[in-house]
This record gives sequence, C-alpha cells and structure tokens, in this order.
Amino acid sequence: MDQPRQDQARDRSLRVLLSAYALSQLGNWLFRTGVVFFAYNQNNGSTAVLTTAIVLVYLPILFGSRLLAPLADRLDTRRTLIGLDAVRAVLLAVLLVVVWIGVGSTSAATIGVMALLSVLTPFFTASQTAYLRRVLPSERIPGALASVSRIDWSTFVLGTAAAPLLLQFSDLPMLIILDIVTFVVSGSLLMRLMLAPKPADGPGAGQAGSWKPRLTLSSKWLLVSVFALNAGAGLINVYPNVVARDFLGGGAGWLSAINLANGVGGVIGATLAGRLRERGGLRAGVLAAVVVAVSLAGMTFVTTAWIAILASSLMLLAGQVFAVTFQSRILADEPVAVAGRVSGLFTLCTFAGVTASMLLFIGITSSESMRGSFTALLVLASVVALVSAVVGFTALRRYGDRSADPVLAAEPAPLDVRSERL
Repeated sequence: MDQPRQDQARDRSLRVLLSAYALSQLGNWLFRTGVVFFAYNQNNGSTAVLTTAIVLVYLPILFGSRLLAPLADRLDTRRTLIGLDAVRAVLLAVLLVVVWIGVGSTSAATIGVMALLSVLTPFFTASQTAYLRRVLPSERIPGALASVSRIDWSTFVLGTAAAPLLLQFSDLPMLIILDIVTFVVSGSLLMRLMLAPKPADGPGAGQAGSWKPRLTLSSKWLLVSVFALNAGAGLINVYPNVVARDFLGGGAGWLSAINLANGVGGVIGATLAGRLRERGGLRAGVLAAVVVAVSLAGMTFVTTAWIAILASSLMLLAGQVFAVTFQSRILADEPVAVAGRVSGLFTLCTFAGVTASMLLFIGITSSESMRGSFTALLVLASVVALVSAVVGFTALRRYGDRSADPVLAAEPAPLDVRSERL
C-alpha cells in the first residue's frame, strides 16, 4: 500500500474514531450529569448522596486504570472499542428495565450503573489510545490527543447543560434511552475502522501479554508531575458549586456561567494544544503547569465573580496543554506495544491526583467554615501545582525537550488496505 493511500486510510479512520468518540462522550456526560442531578433531587439535596456519587465516579476509574487498561495491549483494539460500546448500551438497557419496573431504589441503581460505566472508561480510553498509537505516526499523536481533548470538553459543555433540561422536560427513562442510542450509533461507526496493525515482536515492542517493561525514568518523572498537577487542579470539580453557592449567593445563573466558561476554556486549551504540536516538546507543558499554579492563586478571588470565572477558565485552558503535551511525550518514550498500559497509568495518576484533591477538600472544609477554609485550600493547591511544574522542569533538563530514543518512538507497522472495514 503506497504512502498517499496509507495517509488517506489513516485520516479516514481518525475521523470515524473521533466521530464515534464524540457520540459516546456525549452519552457519558448526559448520563453522569443527569444521574447526579436526579439522585440529588430525589434525596432532598443530600450532600451524602452527592459525595457518594462523586466517589463512585472517581474510585472505579482508578481501579479500571490499573486493572483493565493494560488489557488493551493484548486485544484487537477495534473489536474492543466496539464491544465496550455494546456493553455500555446493555448496562443502560438493564437500568432502563429496572427504572420502568420500579424494583428497589432507582437512585441506588442509577448510581451503581454509573460506577460500572466509570470502571470501563479507562479501558475504553486505553484501547482508543493504543489504536491511535498503532495506526498513526509519532508526530501525529499530539494532534490526535488534542482532538480527543477538544471533544471531551465540547461534549462536557453540551452534556452538562442538556441533562438537567432533559430531566425537567421529560424523565429519567427518556434520558437513558438517549444515552443507549449514542452508544449504539457510536459502536456502529466504529465498525468502519480499519484494523490496527499489531506491534512487531522484539526489544522495544515485546509481547504485551507476557512482557512488562519498566517505565523509562523520564516517564516516571512525568507521571509524578501529572499526579501533582491534578492534586492541585482537581479542586475545579467542586469550585463552581462552592463559589456559586457559598460566595455568590447560591444563584443557579452563576453556576451555569462558571461551568460554561470552564468548558469553553477547556475547548480553547485543547485547540491550542493541537496548534502547538509542531513545536511540541515538554517546554510548553511545563509553562502550562506554571500557568495552572498562577490561575489557582487567581481563583482565590472567590467573591469577585468575573475574576474567579476567568481564572478557573484559564486554569483549565492551561491544563489541557499540559495534559496533551505530557501524555504525548510519555507515549513517545514507551514502546508501541504497551500504549494501553501507559494510557492507564496516565489516567491513574490523573484521577489519583483528583481524588487526593477531593479528600483534602473534604478534610479541610469539614472542620472549618467554607468561607474560612476554601481560600486557604486554593493557595495550597497553587503550591502543589507549582511543585508539578518544578518536577516537569527537572525532567525537561534531564531528558530533553523531545523523545530522543528512535527505538521506543518507532513508527507503527505499514497499513494493509485489505484490513480496512468501510
């Protein structure tokens, strides 16, 4: 298969993959937002239910990142992606039957299904990353990851805005049906993907099922930086609600404004990360970590609405540049054959940092008033994010701005036109 035809086939598969991902992510955000909103309302605004819902999103992702993500390196990534969409649709179909029949607690059933979907999320992400790593040349990985990030934030804006409205004008079964449709259509699109070539055996690519190479030192440094950044920036998960309720008078309008601005900031950041892919390197990611630290400090202006909104949006913008840059470098530094495992470790460090941030939030704010503790917590988060920048800068000085190992950054195998499924 000549090079122009290979490039066309890759571009076609990338478009299909991103389209399917956009649909499945929209379904994910609709369901997660709708379930939390439904359970919170059904239990008269119980903070215990809200906290439980959040925990059952994060903890399963940690388990899925560690236990399921490495399986992506052993399996046919195309079939795995299709199968995961089918499994998610089936889980939602079971929930739909439970809701219609009215067996047991609807809130418990919906939160339970959300936890199961969260377990599968890192497996899907790892399979998608492994597919991209096997199909695309190394220089196109940052751009592809930036596109994935842009979809994440675009669907976040749409899903978080649409789910409460859908529940107001319809009901939970209708939301579940819509989610099922998104996964079914996504899986149908994925059937059009070409088969990804399996990584060649041998040093630097080994057999993922029996050979587990140690991470390079550069990747270990970068993963520590990822954890530290999210341990600080993870407060963004509660920031909109806390600021709107405790500092701006509890107006739903302010909550919507903060969430919308944050989503737009994430989309802009992902787009910027894609534009930076030609210059690339760790330098942009380290600078982004510094911007995150400065933005967290700016977020302490919680009683000044527009400064708080701009600071949190800037933080998310810089966070996307950081994530795309660092993940791209880690993938380039590790063998193609373990891309799924590497993706799982990146997700693990990301959500472990967010979990640490949430535990810190619960611990500090439970012993003092929100007004007295939240600003101090943001200052601490800024310091932790600055530590991430220092660790990233140390890795930059030790290992260079770009991956220098041509063996680890090997290109995927040539594509075979006969492996396409169109």
